[in-house]
Amino acid sequence: MSEHRGYLIQTGIALLVVVGGGWYFVKHYEVSGLDRVSVRPKSGDTVDTDRVSFAANRSDPLTPGTGMQTASVVPAASQPNPFTSWWNGDGLAGKSGKEDSTGGPDFDSDTSVIRNTFAKANVPVATPNRAAALTHAFRNLRIASWAMGGFGPTKLRDPMIRKNVIRILRQFDVIAFQQVSSIERDVIPRLIDAVNEGQSEISGASRYDFILSNPNAAAAADPLLGEQMGFIFDTSRVQADRTQTYTVSDPAGAMSHDPLVAWFRAAEPSPSEAWTFSMVNVRIELTRARDEVALLSGILKAVAEDGRGEDDIVLAGLFQADDAYLIPSVAGGRMQAVVHSSPTDVFANHQTSNILVRPSSTSEYLGRGGPLNFLRVYNLSLSEAEAISPHLPVYGEFTAVEGGHL
Repeated sequence: MSEHRGYLIQTGIALLVVVGGGWYFVKHYEVSGLDRVSVRPKSGDTVDTDRVSFAANRSDPLTPGTGMQTASVVPAASQPNPFTSWWNGDGLAGKSGKEDSTGGPDFDSDTSVIRNTFAKANVPVATPNRAAALTHAFRNLRIASWAMGGFGPTKLRDPMIRKNVIRILRQFDVIAFQQVSSIERDVIPRLIDAVNEGQSEISGASRYDFILSNPNAAAAADPLLGEQMGFIFDTSRVQADRTQTYTVSDPAGAMSHDPLVAWFRAAEPSPSEAWTFSMVNVRIELTRARDEVALLSGILKAVAEDGRGEDDIVLAGLFQADDAYLIPSVAGGRMQAVVHSSPTDVFANHQTSNILVRPSSTSEYLGRGGPLNFLRVYNLSLSEAEAISPHLPVYGEFTAVEGGHL
């Protein structure tokens, strides 16, 4: 009797297990197929692979759950560089190929260079300081001054001098030059033709152009004593507005050479973002250096108040004085010189040439520059260097973007 009761209890437990298991199976699984029967979980319990992959691909690995999905990660070494893409020939966004009234290429000022440049890289970029970001997107400008030591037809015909003058000029984007002496007015045009030889094969057109002053007053008495000064500039790097070129009025003849003023704009950024500046070419006579240096503050003020509203003024030239004397003498000492305590002649004796800027208004100056010692750069003898010019070119480096180097 007891054995029969035990058997009934075991049977009941087994039945409960079978019934309960069957209910769980029916509730959570389904059978599909006839020839090949398959069992799979019902849809209520399928794994949401989309949700899992999304959660695993948060934008910020340090703060999961932000709900922001990002693109696949590219290793840093293989990411496209938003700045080098432009240099590799992708072109500058906004360039239209038209010409503006200054004769240079026109740019579409409505096109954001930063937006289009970084679009090539397909990476998000934060630019809290647009000017600072653009500073890195464009090549800096090398602005120079060079007293050419009586350059004329004889020097132009000399193969050694001609070769070295050409390669020196090609080092810079804008050069204020002094001490060109010639009865013939075509010396600088012929020099520019020589500078541009071979350039057309590279850029498709002559790159360099010039602005030339009239001979100084001494030429009226003796043309051989007359000097010209002016600007040579790379048109692919800067544009010049010739309608804004003038000499500073000096009716009393206080300066032996009238300062020549030209207005430039960097050519590569859009016009709305390109750096613009007035450049004053100064040639001081050695025998009147003290009196003429004292006039520089007045010249600076006259250019600042010429009606254009240009706050960036670059004083460049043959000052016949060193920076220790120039700085306290000009604008109350609120100037900065690109040459500091360095000689600017081939003999390494004296500093006579320089470039001056006012740091408070011209933040575009990068603080880099000095004399270009072509004697050492081109491995010339002292006599060869002196034949080219006893003066070394001096230069400063500036951003191509207005308000750069903040």
